[in-house]
Amino acid sequence: RGYKGTNKGPCFVSKGEGPLASPDEAGDEAFLMAQRLRGVPVIKAHDRYKGGLFAINNGVPQKSKILWDAHNLDNNKEVVFILDDGFQHLRLFRNIDILLIDGMNPFGNRRLLPLGRLREPVREMKRADIIVITRSHSIPELLVKEIRKYNDRAPIFSSDHRPFFFRTINGMVISLKDLSGKSAIAFCGIGNPDSFKKTITDLGIDLRDFIVFRDHHRFNLHDLKRIERVAERSKADWIITTEKDIIRLGNLTSNLNYQDRLLCLSIEFEIGEKFYEEVFNRL
Repeated sequence: RGYKGTNKGPCFVSKGEGPLASPDEAGDEAFLMAQRLRGVPVIKAHDRYKGGLFAINNGVPQKSKILWDAHNLDNNKEVVFILDDGFQHLRLFRNIDILLIDGMNPFGNRRLLPLGRLREPVREMKRADIIVITRSHSIPELLVKEIRKYNDRAPIFSSDHRPFFFRTINGMVISLKDLSGKSAIAFCGIGNPDSFKKTITDLGIDLRDFIVFRDHHRFNLHDLKRIERVAERSKADWIITTEKDIIRLGNLTSNLNYQDRLLCLSIEFEIGEKFYEEVFNRL
């Protein structure tokens, strides 16, 4: 969908070779996908059906070969469309519904937006064909019992977000162990800030302050000055944020006195091979 992206109508964020639009135009999540998913076209469209037609009419099946080659499938006949955040997009037919449930906080206070974090009642997980528990090394028994009240057929997989490395705004990679024992402050504007905070502390970093902004927050100069003041007051060695937030900072980082101390944490999504076998066996 390209949440908060200014581009209207279906458009390419990437044709598989990197971003073709700015974070403001594409939305931060679509831009990040375009950066990381080489060989996979990324399309922004509020209307997912029109987005799919746009892809087909612009030769996407001929451009999307990586997934097919990896699984020995025939890329001349079909192409897989992955809808990010599409579980509630009910008017569009889909072959597989993959539902992700946060292992750290599965259902919040069990209330719907805006009183809670749920977009629809818990019972609607009955529509899921595959369920993935995120941020969890194993599948929690109590959570499985809860899921099985509503869905007794979908296979359940566990997954985790593994810290990979740190990167400076100039693209230099710094290993995780190099920051172990160092002091830092961190900030983020994401949906689950507690998970980000826990990841940092689990790396053995002395986290002296943690600043939380709203999800998808658009940073301004005032925010950067606030972050700098906190870093200076805490005498932290580093300032750490997420990949999504470093994208939203954009050119504002040129106003930061601590440019050489600003890092983003790169995260890898880990899930077992059986998950991919389940998905491709259903196609």
